[in-house]
Amino acid sequence: MNLRNWLLLNQEPGESRESAVRRFAKEQGFEPDQEETLVAQEGSPIKRRKGVDFSTFGPSKAYQPKPEVVQDPGAWDQFKAGVDEAQAGGFSSLGALGGGFLEDIGQPELGQDLKDWAQEGRERNLAEAALVPQPKSVDQILEEDPDSWYGLLPETIREDFPSGGEMIRGTPTSLAAATVAAPLAVGAGAQIIEKHLTFDR
Repeated sequence: MNLRNWLLLNQEPGESRESAVRRFAKEQGFEPDQEETLVAQEGSPIKRRKGVDFSTFGPSKAYQPKPEVVQDPGAWDQFKAGVDEAQAGGFSSLGALGGGFLEDIGQPELGQDLKDWAQEGRERNLAEAALVPQPKSVDQILEEDPDSWYGLLPETIREDFPSGGEMIRGTPTSLAAATVAAPLAVGAGAQIIEKHLTFDR
């Protein structure tokens, strides 16, 4: 996987492009001098070439998030952060799949334009999501409040049981995945039925 596709899929909330590029270099086993060369070439914010402008479909300028981190976020804050994370995932898929498709049909520059636009959108949404601290896990809640109802959960499932905040934040991503998967499942099911059913004529 090349760097651009890796960034679309793996850059984390709040992570700078330079930090993500360094992480990629380490995962790929680059030597220190190779890592520095890659960071010098790819570690700065994207400089869009004068090609097709995808900005009509969304953000086109380097995003500068509001500096304020949300203090003591509530359910609505967590839900909005979850929406940002779901949108970041959407940009990742669009850039990787759409950009790759355009490259496969002989439009590499157009594919790169789409990947760059998608990467900007992903970075914007991840930066927004990073302003909302991650919700506390069940264990963290119990450390602060041993009398919480989460204490009623059996210890065998407590570690994997999401807190209310974690469920709220994860809901948009889950719904987005289901929205994509459902039509695919229906289509696949229809093909199976069509393949195995026979009709008397």
